[in-house]
Amino acid sequence: MRFFATIPFLTAFLVASTMAEPQPVAAAVGETNDFVARGLAGSLLHLREPEAMAASPGDALMERDTNTHLAKRFDGARFTWFNVGLGSCGRVNVPSDFVVALNGAQWDNRAHCFQTVTVSANGKTAQAQIVDLCPGCPYGGLDFSSGLFQYFAPLDVGVLSGSWNFN
Repeated sequence: MRFFATIPFLTAFLVASTMAEPQPVAAAVGETNDFVARGLAGSLLHLREPEAMAASPGDALMERDTNTHLAKRFDGARFTWFNVGLGSCGRVNVPSDFVVALNGAQWDNRAHCFQTVTVSANGKTAQAQIVDLCPGCPYGGLDFSSGLFQYFAPLDVGVLSGSWNFN
């Protein structure tokens, strides 16, 4: 019975969290549900790192939703290779480094610089670090350093298909 009592609250909470001006949860659902509002808002904020806590519960939902792509696995991804050097993240790499350039659609203004990814292709798996932008790569695609590409196949293959995910 307790679950059904919170349905009007959840509906009001979701509506309040999508308003142009953030509203306090209690104002969106009325003072009678203030205890429930504080409990849910607290639960949502605990899903995030303390130093990155949002100003409102609506912000917490949006932050959690925008970061879910970090856990997603990208299957059927297109992998190519490039000659490394000074990458868009500001570091110089050499061909033998296991590094990748991230496609433009996921680049997010350098937000993923130096994050690691796990890549699988041709029955092998390796970890690599994001150090550059690949503006010509499709969504989900990665450009490998020549050393990383050669771990999976000879360079003359040119294009591989596989899967990867953020670590």
